[in-house]
Amino acid sequence: MKVYVGLMSERYKVLGAMLALGDFTVPELTQYSGVSPQTVRTVVSRERRNLKPLGIEAATGRGGRFKRFQVQPAQAEGIRQELNELYRALPRESPVPGQQTESQPVPLAILAAEDVLIRRFPQAGALEERKRLLNLAESVWQRYCSALPEENLPSTARLYLDSLDGLRKLCSAELATTYEPFFSGLAFDRAKESMRVVAAAFKRAGQAEHAAELLDRALASSAGSPSAEIIRSKTMEMSESLEHPEVYVREAAVQAAATAASASNASWKLASDIVTRLQQDGDPVVRRTAAEVLGELIHHDAAVEQALTKAAREDEPAVRLAARKSLAVLEAHSSREAANQALEAV
Repeated sequence: MKVYVGLMSERYKVLGAMLALGDFTVPELTQYSGVSPQTVRTVVSRERRNLKPLGIEAATGRGGRFKRFQVQPAQAEGIRQELNELYRALPRESPVPGQQTESQPVPLAILAAEDVLIRRFPQAGALEERKRLLNLAESVWQRYCSALPEENLPSTARLYLDSLDGLRKLCSAELATTYEPFFSGLAFDRAKESMRVVAAAFKRAGQAEHAAELLDRALASSAGSPSAEIIRSKTMEMSESLEHPEVYVREAAVQAAATAASASNASWKLASDIVTRLQQDGDPVVRRTAAEVLGELIHHDAAVEQALTKAAREDEPAVRLAARKSLAVLEAHSSREAANQALEAV
């Protein structure tokens, strides 16, 4: 039985990777899924009727030439149904007493992407390989956020998307250390806190083993925060890093700027810099991060509210959702402040 379940697990990882990538070669499926090349080739061979050949890749070094495939659009739903059946057949932890279990499983592409960032990303030695894995996982997160609005998501799927998002932020901070260790330390702390919250939610949902796995992954990143004094002294450098050519550094710098705003006399300048990222950055990841952290900067700044209001209407779903959440936070703060002022006037 264990051997059979193991084979099913390998198969669902490969199928999930197919759906996640859209088009792929055998080496790409191997890298993304973490499954052996031999098993990947076996799954691809058995699924040929569901795949559309896209040609042969140009030779790259010693890697040779590889056939590129795409899942036939008409067959994609059948693969998803098979994945759902495979997922239901895998061993699951017992739910906590009285807890309702959802009949709809988590999309396998999300599980595959999460697995990539927990296991494959830390093992990838080359910087470019780590970037590629992170970008693949990010594309899965973006796609499901676009296809499954938050209000329509089953709670379990939402939880796994939150997990994938926290892992993505953690891996992004790890990449940023290559360019700027200082800012990545602040980004690490924020990502770890996000992972702690997600892990606690998994534990409450009766998935303690997965919660421990996420915490272990977060704790494996050992970067720590600098002191408040150092943060204040680095304010100018922080503003410069917000325009760094690498998206991972800009994202880390946005998070660092939000943290520094509470420890620096230049909080207004930092807030203005973050607004600029929200309005002008060409990468939706950075814009979304800027929209998130602006909700933490509680002060009366019309520019922040205007930038978030505009972002709440933009085309990118992740940015739009983050902006709306931050606007709700600012509105709640303004309401509390108005109530307090009314009480003081009595």
